[in-house]
Amino acid sequence: MEQSILSKVESWERHSFLRGYAELRGMEGESFSGVIRVRDSWMFMLNGKIVGIDNGGIEDFEGTEGSIYVSPHPSLPLLFSMQTSVKEKGMQYYTDDKPIEEVDAMLREAEFTGYLELSENVLSGDYYIVYHRGRSMDVAFIGNVKRLITDEEAREGTEGEVGIYEVNSVAIKPISIPEEKSTENLHQEIIEMAVESEGEIVGEQEVAPAVESIPDVSSEEPPREVIKKDVEGRIFEGEAEWRKSRVVPSIDPTRDGAMVTALKKEKEKEIKGEIEDGEELKEIIEEIEENQNDPDIPENVPSKGSQESQRGGRSAQNIVDEEFAKEKSNIFIRYKKDDGPTLLKSLKRKEKYGIDAVKANLKYEIYSRFEVDNTLVKGKRGTEEVEEYIRKTPEYRFAEWAYLTLPYEIKGTENVKLLKSLYRAIPRIERVRLRSVVETFEKEGDSRRYRFDVIMDDAEGRPLIVANVNDDVDPTGGEMITELVDSASKVAEYEDTFVAAFLVSSSYHSKETREVATKKIKGKRRSRKGDSKIKDPRVKVSRKSKYYLGLVDCREGEEVHLVFPEL
Repeated sequence: MEQSILSKVESWERHSFLRGYAELRGMEGESFSGVIRVRDSWMFMLNGKIVGIDNGGIEDFEGTEGSIYVSPHPSLPLLFSMQTSVKEKGMQYYTDDKPIEEVDAMLREAEFTGYLELSENVLSGDYYIVYHRGRSMDVAFIGNVKRLITDEEAREGTEGEVGIYEVNSVAIKPISIPEEKSTENLHQEIIEMAVESEGEIVGEQEVAPAVESIPDVSSEEPPREVIKKDVEGRIFEGEAEWRKSRVVPSIDPTRDGAMVTALKKEKEKEIKGEIEDGEELKEIIEEIEENQNDPDIPENVPSKGSQESQRGGRSAQNIVDEEFAKEKSNIFIRYKKDDGPTLLKSLKRKEKYGIDAVKANLKYEIYSRFEVDNTLVKGKRGTEEVEEYIRKTPEYRFAEWAYLTLPYEIKGTENVKLLKSLYRAIPRIERVRLRSVVETFEKEGDSRRYRFDVIMDDAEGRPLIVANVNDDVDPTGGEMITELVDSASKVAEYEDTFVAAFLVSSSYHSKETREVATKKIKGKRRSRKGDSKIKDPRVKVSRKSKYYLGLVDCREGEEVHLVFPEL
């Protein structure tokens, strides 16, 4: 189970789980909603029904002690069960292009089972609508403390937010609690399953093989009616006249061939049902998506691996492209010991910590919003594991340089006062978003979204630094710096925490790029010799709004460094 779900569950009211199936049957009668944990297995119950088990089976909950967690709202065990079972994320949509209200109405009408998640590029919290056969419940986790809100309050919050949301289909199959069976009931069950196993499914018909005559034994059991539903939804009915009864000796069902065959066929029916559910959802999603594609939001999803990709002796069932891996990944800046050397302490003149001490205590944690196990990224260097790929990207290398190296380069010059706002902002960086957007809210209440390759946020999710990256071998041209300045200036106008924008090149910056950058800064030169020493290396948006503009080289195999302006 993911740590984010685990931390929420463990904050609920807790009781001991002691009596196995008997206790589960009692909870079923009480319409219990919550989670039961036994060792590493987690059971999710909604209104007394088992809606899912993560990392185990029903048999794990018999004869073993554990914990019961009482859910504060019935939506949560159903949502968490769905989240733990989703292997591939669903389609993504932007709220301005496809309002949640419209999609919600379609999903309810289609008797959809799954959940809608609105969390990407939403700073206020994570919002969910949980569906089961078209019925829905609303829940949200607000702010950094993940405060729980539900029902109407959560629905109003969902409808009032702007961001990217996902629609995920999940097949829910309630799990029955095993009952103690008498010998007579076990024999009757074997008879019924053996009779069902006699037919052979061929194509879309059920054919009963010829049966030898059997001595007539009186019985009141009626003939079995066979009903089969084909993929087109048509129902075929037929009747097979079977023997009225059969005398069965006491047998071991695990060794009986007919019993094993019947069990296999029942399993095949379950699998087929899940496939049909998935095909039904696919039709619904395609209908929602038709002619509604957002050109600004890539719809790349992990491809199902029909053949496993091999790398280093490990198998990968999913191959994702570079854009998907970046869009779905964040970098968190953390310290191994909070009371140890940190960047903020080091930059204070009273402290004696140097860059090496801070680096030894620093760690960059990569969090990807998809299943990274058995997933590879296919890029220019071939296929790589997700974390390995991210750490080699120019986006990651720039972020690493901007947080640790840049402040010491500023500190080593006489320009600390000139670059004061940038120098003070860097230690406040806590999260780095890749291929994401900054959303601004104007005075009239309208919102605008500006996309960047790198966004460095503070602890409250406010943007401090942005960057765009040219990952081509060709030199970076002037049009890219113009585009960056246009977007960054809008952010600076409405975000008072914003301090800097950088253009990063994996090759080098052209002469045109430097000229455009100099014109955008519009600062007076310190020297008349034509060098690039700028008195004030900031773009002025208004009297109160300014931000630093820089050009960075980030060639593979070389150190990242600032090429404009000179510090």
